[in-house]
Amino acid sequence: MIELLKVTIQDNSGQKMIGVRYKKDGQTQPFVIFHYSDLDSPTGNVELKEAVKDYLSK
Repeated sequence: MIELLKVTIQDNSGQKMIGVRYKKDGQTQPFVIFHYSDLDSPTGNVELKEAVKDYLSK
């Protein structure tokens, strides 16, 4: 299970970037940064991307 601790969205030279600090199974994970457009990509940490999309839709 993923618990989001902090989600940031910033513009980096015209590209939206998402920064995420989270816990997985009770263990704090390293800060992750990825392109906003990667949220719909089926590669990488899909579970984290789904958690971020759920968070942003609220």
